[in-house]
Order: sequence, then C-alpha cells, then structure tokens
Amino acid sequence: MMTKPGNDTQSDSTQRFLRAIAEHVDVALVEEVHLFAPIKQGGKESGVAVIAVRHTGPGPVGGDAPDAPDDSWLTTDPPLDTDDEGEVHPSPADAPPPPESPAQPPRPSPSASRLIVYRASYRLTLKGIDRGKWETEVVAEADAPLDTIDDVVRGVTRRAGEASEAARMTGDEFRAEIRS
Repeated sequence: MMTKPGNDTQSDSTQRFLRAIAEHVDVALVEEVHLFAPIKQGGKESGVAVIAVRHTGPGPVGGDAPDAPDDSWLTTDPPLDTDDEGEVHPSPADAPPPPESPAQPPRPSPSASRLIVYRASYRLTLKGIDRGKWETEVVAEADAPLDTIDDVVRGVTRRAGEASEAARMTGDEFRAEIRS
C-alpha cells in the first residue's frame, strides 16, 4: 500500500476510496490510478485520484464516459485545383490514394491508443456532528493517450506545490489492492 506505516486513518481512507472507484469503473479495464496525497483541513479529509481506463468500443463506457472523438475530419479529400474561371476541380495528380488502397494502411481506432480519464474525489468528515460522513464522486472527464495523462498528473502536482508526486498504481496493483 502507498501509505506510511502507523497511519491507519489514511490507510482506511485510501482503501475505501479505491473501493468506491471500483464501484464506478470497469475494474478489468483500469490501466492506471494516480492517487494524490489526502489533505486534512477544517475537520475534513479529502483526496483526489486520476484513473485511466481502456475504451471497450467506439461509444461511451458505462454511460458515463465521453464518446470517442470524431476524428473523421483528419482523412482529407483530394487537393482541389481551380481553373482560370475560378471553378474548382480535383487534381488527380496530387490526390492521395483512396483509403482502401494497400498503399495506405488502415488507421487504428482512437480506442486502441486512447484511454478514458476519470477524476475521482472523496471527502470524509473527521470531526463534528457529521463525523464519519463519506462522499465520493467519480466523473469521466476526457480521453487521452497514457503519456498525456502522465503529463497532466505531473502538472497538477507541480501547480499544487506538492513536495512528492501522486502515487501511481498499475491496473494490476489497483485490482490487487481492492481485493485485499
């Protein structure tokens, strides 16, 4: 586990948070989980995580995830040529081969290299009349390649002025942690 020995509250909160995340995403598809250090302030503890989950198809996952981006505009039409009178005609000499041509390999689907990015947060009331109250939120925010997710996590850590980076768990580590 990623907590310091002897810090049972953080350990219990982390376990509870990971289990709450598992209730909202398909555990088998989790690639990575980035856990930011919890913050205790004003009798409350709060924590944030970024979760990267593989796409299972072109549409939303579990109804919560954004649709895969429409990148069909990237496949361009042949270049256009204008004559002296301003009429537009395709230029066959400059035209790329049609997409089904063997010279142009099929493009990988966006889901092959992009992951759905979830933001998860929790708030635990430690003191007062609502002591023990637990709230969680898990929201699909975007889809992005894994290296972009790593860059975002590092940027958030830097902007927050954190001394240490977010704890990173692989999908296998996450699955093992929620089973324990």
